[in-house]
Amino acid sequence: MRQRLRRVNQLFDDTGLDESYRWKFFDDLSPNFPDGQPRPGAEGAIRIAEKYLITPRIPERGLFLYGNNKEGKALLGAIIFNTLMLRFQKPGRFIETTAWLDALRDSFDPDNQWSKKTCEIFDPPCEWPIAMIGNLAMKKETDWAKETLYQLIDNRYANLRFTIVTTNLPLEAVSKLCRGRIFLLLREMCQFVEMNKIYY
Repeated sequence: MRQRLRRVNQLFDDTGLDESYRWKFFDDLSPNFPDGQPRPGAEGAIRIAEKYLITPRIPERGLFLYGNNKEGKALLGAIIFNTLMLRFQKPGRFIETTAWLDALRDSFDPDNQWSKKTCEIFDPPCEWPIAMIGNLAMKKETDWAKETLYQLIDNRYANLRFTIVTTNLPLEAVSKLCRGRIFLLLREMCQFVEMNKIYY
């Protein structure tokens, strides 16, 4: 039992999730506001999360959660992410898009002695059994950034890795990333869920 607890704690410590989301599970997905009033749209989010409480294996098809800021995308994504890690004892990682791309850029700088090798930053996210790509929006939308993000998503798609993606971008903006190739990949590999006026 102790060994299992140590392993679980290590899995969660290594996720990269913010502390506020690291131990969130289904019970944290309340259908009501603190004053008892129902949250609009919460029942749909709860139904989605319930599927992952009973799935017999890690699904191949992921989730693409989109909508305005502060409407529960990160919470729902983290709950499903944590649930799958705990159920199947498989490692998962959170990737914040901008920070990940910045780390990759730094790896190309020969004068930066503290940066990791490029392969150490790019390769692991392609292989993790469970991943959550947060904030799919690039502050510097260069061709390199878009192509790199496409390669990450394409690798996970090709390897049938379960992936949760969240974004505040409207679908029209997502559809234009990397000349539409990222959007087409996401359509193939993810269920699209609009998070609208839930306010978690």
